[in-house]
Amino acid sequence: MKTMGRTSPIIKGALFFFTALLLTRGGCDRTDIRDTCKIDCQRDTVAVGSTITCRLQIPPDLEGKVHRAHWIVNPEGSGSIKYKENKIFGEESIRFTEDRQAQFTAHRAGEAVITVYLFHFLQTSGQTAATVKLKIIPPFPKNK
Repeated sequence: MKTMGRTSPIIKGALFFFTALLLTRGGCDRTDIRDTCKIDCQRDTVAVGSTITCRLQIPPDLEGKVHRAHWIVNPEGSGSIKYKENKIFGEESIRFTEDRQAQFTAHRAGEAVITVYLFHFLQTSGQTAATVKLKIIPPFPKNK
């Protein structure tokens, strides 16, 4: 004879999973790090074809709490940027600091905006940590 009211282990497991999911929803780290850092470049004016080094300056209160710097140049085609990408996952990612320096090469006269996105520890989306504008001038004339 079957007893009414008994719940199968599969249903109990599913209910437990969805309850845990609902309880942890919103438990994400919401620390706002937008525009808290600074990009220092060798110069703010660059000639087409020239390369400069830019460094990301992290404030002391964020040191050891941010990781995964991602550098972007806009508008597309104004220049290119190269940096060592952090490919480490987990807790060790926070100790990787080689992505805080980048080489910018100017390609087209005008203006370029370099933006760096960072992740605060345990966040799943990067935030705009710093932005800098560079003036790109035509290449210097070559001596004959």
